[in-house]
Amino acid sequence: MLPEFLMPMEEFREDVLKITKISNPDAYIELKEKWLVSLQAMAMRARNLDLITHQQFRYFYMSINKKGYRKNEPLDSDIPIERPMKIRSILQLLFEKKIISLEHLTDELKVDISFLTIITGIEEDFFKKYANIEQQSFSINDLKIIK
Repeated sequence: MLPEFLMPMEEFREDVLKITKISNPDAYIELKEKWLVSLQAMAMRARNLDLITHQQFRYFYMSINKKGYRKNEPLDSDIPIERPMKIRSILQLLFEKKIISLEHLTDELKVDISFLTIITGIEEDFFKKYANIEQQSFSINDLKIIK
């Protein structure tokens, strides 16, 4: 599961148990720097691990709303967003070898280029570079299978 990957149970448990005011979102800010996940994700993980009660969890979210952290949490502008570089490399290879065209990809996924830039974190200029390159078609004979 993703929460276990991002916030391993034992280490995360130790960190949360050191928090004195466990229902206060501001108490998680230091942990946000360490774990690089949102305050809300940490509260959800803490709740799923039974480190905070249902009542504390409710209070936490009431405070999140009151402080305006629902959309913009502390440190959001300070922690850089990591861009997935492997996706870019894979797409570049596929496009340059003409294994798949950008047009085919967007048609298959039923999305446009601007949406691809959002979900991949890859700048729009990268996709525009491959906008008019056609996909190469292959036949079974191209595979040259040895019997």
